[in-house]
Amino acid sequence: MKTNIVVTGSTGFIGKNLLEKLAERSKYCNITCIIRETSKTKYLKKYPVKIALWKDSPKFIRNADYILHLAAEIIHKDKTKYKNNIDMMSFLLSKVKNNRLKKLVFVSTYLAGIDGSDYGASKKFAEDILIRSNQDYIILRPSVVYGQHDTNNISALHNLIKKSPVIPLFNSKASVQPVFVDDLVKVLLMCIDKKIRNGIYYVAGSEMIDFKLLINKLCSIEKKKRLIIPIPSWLSYLLVYIYEKISANPKFTSEQLRYWGKTSFIPYDNVKDVFGVELTSLDKGLVQTFSL
Repeated sequence: MKTNIVVTGSTGFIGKNLLEKLAERSKYCNITCIIRETSKTKYLKKYPVKIALWKDSPKFIRNADYILHLAAEIIHKDKTKYKNNIDMMSFLLSKVKNNRLKKLVFVSTYLAGIDGSDYGASKKFAEDILIRSNQDYIILRPSVVYGQHDTNNISALHNLIKKSPVIPLFNSKASVQPVFVDDLVKVLLMCIDKKIRNGIYYVAGSEMIDFKLLINKLCSIEKKKRLIIPIPSWLSYLLVYIYEKISANPKFTSEQLRYWGKTSFIPYDNVKDVFGVELTSLDKGLVQTFSL
């Protein structure tokens, strides 16, 4: 009998990378992708998967052996939209058939453990709903994720470096601890392949890097010299705030600017000790992503 796997967020950045690997298991897995009515399905049609709108998804959820819940409202000008992160979790749990589901794997965020992030708070609320549900679960809290198919965060910075001779440094004190999307996908697959106890697990890269050094690494990959101009904090917030207001689809928000300045080192031992995944070095991951 085939294993039934339900995936939400399959048209997003992480979801696309996950689907590439899940599709290799189609001989012994039934894969159903739950999508929104506004989602673009062209990418999904390359793979042997079923596609269902959220409104048509209950029958697939009830028969699921594993649910990989990646869908999220991440960057949004209207912060009330973050409530969707809570509503999606509530919907999934309301449709689950208790004696069938083996594990619900929820891709949350490291921001769920940091005060001051509206996005993180919505994810934390969804985590709490899942923990109280009595379902078997794994909650993953990835740090900033980068890799193929991304258009935000590090990829947005890379695109700016390709196009502009001047790069603004909005927060000279900010650092990130990025994790390569291939490593996160391996962790997600291990949630199916291994018996892992219920819990919250951080998934982060092994290296913390400040933005100036990150910019220099990306410039080196592109073989370009760029003028890096530090911007005072007050002006950084003003410029990003204005950008948010005038952009229909902002790639960077004042909330991101605020919490990147608060980031502390995230333990990453779970990745190898619990999931058996060897982390990709930052240099190798950046080259694989941006030297194509």
